[in-house]
Amino acid sequence: MKRRLVIQLPAVLAAIGACAFVSEAAARAVTVDISRLGGHPRLRAAIELYLDAVAGQVSTHTCFRNLVTCMYLCCCEFAECRDVGRVSIEQVDVTLVARKIALMPIPRPEQPIVRALVMWAASWSPHLPQVSLRQSCAVARRVIAATVISLPESSHL
Repeated sequence: MKRRLVIQLPAVLAAIGACAFVSEAAARAVTVDISRLGGHPRLRAAIELYLDAVAGQVSTHTCFRNLVTCMYLCCCEFAECRDVGRVSIEQVDVTLVARKIALMPIPRPEQPIVRALVMWAASWSPHLPQVSLRQSCAVARRVIAATVISLPESSHL
C-alpha cells in the first residue's frame, strides 16, 4: 500500500502543479483582456471587483461583498444579453441571480454557493457567510467565464 502511494505521489503533485499553473494563467488572461471590455462596463467592473477580492488587499468581509457584487453584475450582463431591455443594478436582486445562475453553465453543486452568498449580502449580516472564500472565488471566476461566453459574437474578448 505504501509503495503504491509513493509511486502515485509524483503524479498527484504534478496534477496539483498543473492546476495551479492553469489557474494563474487564467487570472493573468482576465487581467490582460479587461481593457477590451469598453462596451460592457458592468462586466469590466465585475472583473475588477473579482481581482480586488483575490488580491487579498481588503478585509475578508469586503472580499465576500466584492464577489457577490461581481456575480450580480455578471448576472445583469447575462440577462441583458439574453433578454430584452435594461436591468437595474441599484441593489442585488436575489431572484434575478437565482434565475440567471440556473441558466449559466455553472455546475449544480456550486449554484447553492451563489445563492448562499447572495442571501448573505441581502441580509446585511455583519458576520461572514458560511462559505469558504476560496470556493467563493472559484465560483465567481466561473460566473465571469459564463458571462463572457454569453456575450454576442461581436463582443467576445
